[in-house]
Amino acid sequence: MERCAADPSAAPGLDSPGTPSSRRPLTQAQKDKRRLSTKISKRRATLFRKAHDFHKDCGFEAYLLLWNGHRSFVYNSRPVAPPEHAQVMESYPLPIVYNPEAHKDDDGARSGSQGL
Repeated sequence: MERCAADPSAAPGLDSPGTPSSRRPLTQAQKDKRRLSTKISKRRATLFRKAHDFHKDCGFEAYLLLWNGHRSFVYNSRPVAPPEHAQVMESYPLPIVYNPEAHKDDDGARSGSQGL
């Protein structure tokens, strides 16, 4: 019996590897890795959007560097490189430096009222 083109089972490659019907279900570790990757990319996009909005709405220069050891992402509101860290620390008025310790209470709990 010859299959006609209108027959869905006649579609080429329907049972070939890589099609949805033949994929193995993802393991929990694979699902967790995919979920983390999606979460990181969404947070990165949000940070860059916020930096751009801060520059556009308030007129501040914004430089944002995200680095995880093997890959880096940079947002810069100006076409030139930002000043060196030593140059910023010697400027007047002195910059306010925020780090993870600035966002903790005495007992080590996170605080939403301090910092940025």
